[in-house]
Amino acid sequence: METGYELRLHRFLIGYRFAAFWLAVILIQVVPRPEFLGQQDYIILTLVGVYTLLKVLSPMRWRETGSETYILLAGDLILALILILFTNGIDSGYLLYSLTPIITAAVLMGFRISLGVASITAGVPLISHLVISPFTDQYAWIMDGNRLPVLLLYSALAFLMPVLASRTNLNIRRVIEMDAVQEERQRIRREVHDGVAQALNYLNTQKYTEGTFAYVKL
Repeated sequence: METGYELRLHRFLIGYRFAAFWLAVILIQVVPRPEFLGQQDYIILTLVGVYTLLKVLSPMRWRETGSETYILLAGDLILALILILFTNGIDSGYLLYSLTPIITAAVLMGFRISLGVASITAGVPLISHLVISPFTDQYAWIMDGNRLPVLLLYSALAFLMPVLASRTNLNIRRVIEMDAVQEERQRIRREVHDGVAQALNYLNTQKYTEGTFAYVKL
């Protein structure tokens, strides 16, 4: 059962994913674009909407950091990278949405894992505009317009999230481990207390028995 702390973080993750999706809808539908929306854009938007709804409705198993958790995180990361690659890189309306795996890793996993997810997420837009742009018109050169400042800001946000989560103790795994240690200490303390109490009670009983036996003997 989720504690109040875990429930608040769960709501934060849900709220961020939901808000990032609707921001992507607004950016794609409202912000002027150099071309009209195609069928591919609507298909991607619909699929991301269904995926977001499933993630929002699915329970978060905070205390089960097993293979299933890593697989779900990897799927989330792959989806974010695909969204960036297929929606014009740094010009994508899904930039904030693509930060969701980093936030999830920062909350659920350790610092190194979340930092690795941040490195991959920040590296894909850079590689797409530097390496792929000479071969296709889908990606503009990184120095055109304001793409370089946007990329720097995006990378800064990506790396800032794991650091903030680590520095402010927002990692749920750390909290769960601390709770487990505290519970174990309380259990040992109770066992020691009960054991000492039983031993003292036994000694008192033996002393009383021996005293009574000596009195009767006299």
